[in-house]
Amino acid sequence: MAALSLYLKAKEQSPEVAIPQLNIASADAVLINGDRKQEVLERTESELEEEILEQLWRSFDNIREFGSLIRIEDRIESILDEHRDSIQESGQSQFTSEGGLATQSSFVTSEGGEETWEEVKNRLLDSVRELATEALDHNDPVEEMFAEEVEKTVELVDLLVADYSVVVSNPPYLDSGKMGDDLTQFLKDTYKSSRDTYAAFIERNTEFLAPDGLASMITPETFMFNYSFRGLRPKLLENSEFVDVVHLTNRDEAYMNVCTLISNSKHNRRSRFIRLIGADDRPAALNNTITDLRVGDSSERQYFANQSAFLEIDRSPFIYWFGKEVLDLFIKYGNLKDTADVLRGLDTGNDDRFVRYDWEVDPNDNSWNRYVMSGEGEPFFEASNMKALWENNGAEIKSTDDSIVPSEDRYFDEGMTYRRFGDLVVRHLPANWIPSDGSPFIGPHENDRILHILGYLNSSLAEFVIEGLNPGLNIQIGDVERIPIDTSWRNDEIERLSEIAIEVQEERQSYLETAPVYHGGEKFRSESMSEYLFKEDLLDSALLVIRHKISEAVFDYYEISNDTREQIYQESERVIGKDYVLTSDQPVPELVDQIGVEPTVVTDEEYQKLRGAFESFSGDDLQEASKELGVSPFTIADLRRESYDEERKEIYAEDQLSFAIGHALGHWNTFDQLPAPDSEIVPIGDSYEENIGWYVDEVVQHLTGDDEWRPRFNDHLGREVADWIQNRFFRYHHCKEYRRRGQRIPIYWQIESPAEEFSCFLYYHGIDENTLPKLRGQYLDPRINELENELETLNAQTNRENPDKDLLNRQEEVQTELDDLEQFRETIDKMIDDGVTVDVEKGIWENLKEWDQYEVLETGLPKLKSSYSR
Repeated sequence: MAALSLYLKAKEQSPEVAIPQLNIASADAVLINGDRKQEVLERTESELEEEILEQLWRSFDNIREFGSLIRIEDRIESILDEHRDSIQESGQSQFTSEGGLATQSSFVTSEGGEETWEEVKNRLLDSVRELATEALDHNDPVEEMFAEEVEKTVELVDLLVADYSVVVSNPPYLDSGKMGDDLTQFLKDTYKSSRDTYAAFIERNTEFLAPDGLASMITPETFMFNYSFRGLRPKLLENSEFVDVVHLTNRDEAYMNVCTLISNSKHNRRSRFIRLIGADDRPAALNNTITDLRVGDSSERQYFANQSAFLEIDRSPFIYWFGKEVLDLFIKYGNLKDTADVLRGLDTGNDDRFVRYDWEVDPNDNSWNRYVMSGEGEPFFEASNMKALWENNGAEIKSTDDSIVPSEDRYFDEGMTYRRFGDLVVRHLPANWIPSDGSPFIGPHENDRILHILGYLNSSLAEFVIEGLNPGLNIQIGDVERIPIDTSWRNDEIERLSEIAIEVQEERQSYLETAPVYHGGEKFRSESMSEYLFKEDLLDSALLVIRHKISEAVFDYYEISNDTREQIYQESERVIGKDYVLTSDQPVPELVDQIGVEPTVVTDEEYQKLRGAFESFSGDDLQEASKELGVSPFTIADLRRESYDEERKEIYAEDQLSFAIGHALGHWNTFDQLPAPDSEIVPIGDSYEENIGWYVDEVVQHLTGDDEWRPRFNDHLGREVADWIQNRFFRYHHCKEYRRRGQRIPIYWQIESPAEEFSCFLYYHGIDENTLPKLRGQYLDPRINELENELETLNAQTNRENPDKDLLNRQEEVQTELDDLEQFRETIDKMIDDGVTVDVEKGIWENLKEWDQYEVLETGLPKLKSSYSR
């Protein structure tokens, strides 16, 4: 197939071309032994020739798996080294002054003098063909096949020992985790990198080149940056020259994403890199770039780099697009490792067993300790809502075979953590919190440098550097350690802004129901919807502006030019407008003044013109709007105040109702003066006087001060509040907010009868062995008795001629509800008999799965999580 493909490509380009020979060999030679092998060996003309032939067969033991990665020429050289003295005395071969072969084509000789490989090869092939002819004469297909396999072996050796002017390759890639033991060991013994087969092929393909030869390959980009290839990069940079490189994509977009043209001769030319990352149409972008370069025009996608500069950087990453200003930082300054410890965090070995969300555990249970996992990617500070079981100093975790407990002496220290997966995000770590494996610890050698380093690591420069050191999704500790930093530099403004950023993040996260710093009740009570949404925008804007101001301070100190700054902002997607525009009668929010943003006062007419441009902007992202309109995010927050979209209003209404439901169920106790149920069970629907709707009404009235709040919320929700609570809240809101890694871990469980005639909420932390009997005795039995009595009356009233149609309809309704509740009661009885309750030690997910087996949840787990099946 390969031969046919090449042939058709050649014919397509030049239909008249004649192809006299196809130099393609299949690397599937069959090993031979016994009499057949001995017969071939007896035809050799020297002991050396026989030993070389023996070596060929030994080398091809794994030819089907190793292919052209087998360095057969090295094996032959080894044999010749052993025979050097006797060979030189008999004149069997000619050696260079260094002791190597004069040429690769003359490594075997006959007894009388030097003989080329071509001559030996032809003699071997003649001998093999004689074997094949003899096999045909004797009508022996086995012997004929054997002869063909020997011929294939000789032809394969011929290809492997030759030099080539051009090598073109799309090397196979196979991660070491998927390799067999033989291949793994072979690569470890033979090549600089055993992480992936494609890296070995890069190394091998450069060895096939004749002087000034060129190898062209398309491979993954990982060899240019990743830790696993740190040994390969220096070898390539020292022994080869990268002439041209086309960087197509990052690894998270595609796998085969870099094309290289490599020479095996060093001419000290600057390497040219063409960077297509981010291009919408990469083929068109590449063609346009090449066209521009051919006519002498410049291209913003073209970069030149002296590859020797990469060797100056620890682990030699190919960060060609950094430019001289950024590359010089690695030479001029130290790195983060010089001023801070970057350490792996705790790996429990079994998070399902040892890690819980805040709402899963009793807040008074001191055996659970605050635990910082990967999180949501918030910079400066993220209020972790995770806890790890650290009773008796983590004894149970430490006893687990799969757990890893490194750097335990730094647990509970104040410092920082960074998010290992995704973009570089660094957060303040308060004292008494434990860092996880997904959120490694950064501990400055001097604690009073925390705020400065925190600000620097959240700057655009640090993010740009780490993206170059490791463009992959998994930021290694060694990557962070290599970030260049002037270890003597302290900046009061960066420290001040970092401190404000931490406060801003705490305030932002107090709006999130699942955050441990949630203060929804107070905010709903003290702020109107417009004030509430504006405050969210103001805080989001503050974070964008603080990061920009810190980035500018970092650029100023390291004397980064405006052109390089612009490149870095574009790469890190941190571009925002700078001017905070407002009219003379608009007040400046206290937070804006605290950050140190000077307003630009404009006329009402100019401001209305800006408003018109904002209303024409099609998007709801603060940063994008700021970038597009060229004004500060604070200005965008102001412009939004009169035009919040319906989606944000809906989210606001849902969040407030969620708080109200939680307060009604006893999860929140913000307002002691409000009525609260004396049970973990709160029914839904008008059949019960103190139902969830009644409690929610009490809470929302208190929050809004409005007795007529429902019509407004109905508009925001696009449906009746009662309908949303019964049919939307559990599945579409609560279970999406309260979850982890695809698991659903709600604390308000909505259980419902098959025909939905009965529905109620159960508060998870109130469920015990009495809950189901209580549900049956206090809610189902009384309601069933009511329905039975009503049905008896209705039966008597309709048992006559021409019964009233309304009575008949009601009779049918009562019968339907009664049937449904009786069926539901049978299920509850079965659960009671089975001893179903809640075991807090198991966690919410495991308990929920047990309850789901009885199909009592308003939405079963298979619908809540598509990959789950009962």
